[in-house]
Amino acid sequence: MSWGKIEVIYGCMFSGKSDELVRRLERARYGKYNVVGFKPIIDQRYGDKITTHSKKEFSPTYMIGSTQDMSQIITTEEIIGVDEVQFLDDHFLDFAQDLRANGKTVICAGLLTDYTGRPFNFKKSDKTMLDLIILADNVQMVTAICTYEKCRKEANMTQRLVSGQDQVLVGGAESYIARCPEHHSIPK
Repeated sequence: MSWGKIEVIYGCMFSGKSDELVRRLERARYGKYNVVGFKPIIDQRYGDKITTHSKKEFSPTYMIGSTQDMSQIITTEEIIGVDEVQFLDDHFLDFAQDLRANGKTVICAGLLTDYTGRPFNFKKSDKTMLDLIILADNVQMVTAICTYEKCRKEANMTQRLVSGQDQVLVGGAESYIARCPEHHSIPK
């Protein structure tokens, strides 16, 4: 059996993480690979498919509450796509390594940092997205464009627009915008 891969696509909100994930999954499908997608059940923004902000969709996608849910679904799939991976539990780190050791490719997309600039923690864990990146065979950072006035520099930070101090607040353009480090601020 051949060794698989772990690929990570990360960036801020509106950087095209899900677009790149969908592109890679569709490319694999075109190449006749058996492909499946997953997204955490906490993300209800666009229904039950991996969906980009520009409304590109990938299916089949399974909504999951935990890594355990994935292990009960994956059988013959060779390419596994996971969107919003930062919302999963830290068991995903070991699970992704097991899939790789069994010849499967796991492509993950997610936020590296939260709205404060701190690494995103996996659910109820001290493990972060940095731990996943360290395990990865291939890492791609994608950026957005800063929305501050006429800045238009590359943005790698997520600016929260609404109040609240929880690390997890699922939302879109009503709750977040992309900012460069110079124009990023943390709401009080």
